[in-house]
Formats: sequence, structure tokens, C-alpha cells
Amino acid sequence: MPVRRPFVAVPAHTPLWLTLRLKTTQTGMGQVFYWTPGHGPVEPASVRFPVRAGGWVDVRLPIPPFAADRAAFRIDP
Repeated sequence: MPVRRPFVAVPAHTPLWLTLRLKTTQTGMGQVFYWTPGHGPVEPASVRFPVRAGGWVDVRLPIPPFAADRAAFRIDP
């Protein structure tokens, strides 16, 4: 059964920034997928970012404008 993720309100037609605060024990890559109702997570609608091990790290990621006013996000550490 597919996992249902809640959609959150986003301003339509506006570029966004997603800020994450992460802490991990391993250095590597993270990825955030984003989509609107009627779609699902796909590689072209994602952004990758480096993550370093150790203390807390703030990551700021650009998210392109959505045509809809709701979106879902999936964070893959």
C-alpha cells in the first residue's frame, strides 16, 4: 500500500527556499522530492545536497515554483 503524505499549503507560482536542520553520523548525499496533487515523487522533481557528519547543519535548498497551491515533500537522508 502506498504511503500517503500530507500536502502543505504553498504559494503558487512563487520560487521557494526549503530550509532543513539535519544531524547525521555519516557523510553523504541527501535528496528532497517535491510534487503536487495528482503527481508523485520523481527524480526530475527533486534536489540533492551534500550532508556532512557531526553536529547540526542547516541546509537551504531552492524549490521551483508550483502551479498548484499545495505540495508534498519527501526527505531522503
